[in-house]
Amino acid sequence: MYRKKRIKKSLPGKKIFRGWRLQELLSRLLSNVTDECKASLTQAIRSFEEGKLSFEKYVFTLRDTMGLDLLVQAVAIGKGKQDLTIKTRTRLRSKKVQSTCSSLKTEEIVDILRDRIGLSKTRLNEFFWAAVWPRLLARGWHYEQARNYAFENSKNLVFLAPGVTKFSRRSLVKGSQYFDSLTEVLNKVASEPHLLEHEPDKDRSIR
Repeated sequence: MYRKKRIKKSLPGKKIFRGWRLQELLSRLLSNVTDECKASLTQAIRSFEEGKLSFEKYVFTLRDTMGLDLLVQAVAIGKGKQDLTIKTRTRLRSKKVQSTCSSLKTEEIVDILRDRIGLSKTRLNEFFWAAVWPRLLARGWHYEQARNYAFENSKNLVFLAPGVTKFSRRSLVKGSQYFDSLTEVLNKVASEPHLLEHEPDKDRSIR
């Protein structure tokens, strides 16, 4: 019994490639690699999360794909708060998240939304408000609080596309003119990346 518990114990370093640490690692790596490397990286992470790839092979695949120097630099061992190996590390504060997300290119945002590797619901929510919503807001999007709710939160909001002045379930088309959830908006953006581009000279409405 004791031996089984020891075997099931997490391997040292495994935490770096899961959850929010994985997402932070990806954000550091994706901006420095080619599209071919991004595809290989995505496939390796997906195979590992599905249990099709052992942890050892997973790490070696990352090393071979990214290069040892870039991988070590991204993990940032010994670099204070940037070090992903530290046992207790507070998550990025809102201002830092917003600063990091504001520098992302449209294609980088879309890659993250399409893969969503290592993104928990909480992290996805943070990513929406920090990276996606500011760009949509600049394009003329806005949101309203749905009726019969006393408190405002993301579950009670409806997101309205450019050109829509007031929410109405009867007169508006769901999935085009209004969206009931963050997930619906993110799926729309992932399939239509141009929605994130600020083009003031063009028609601001979407179909």
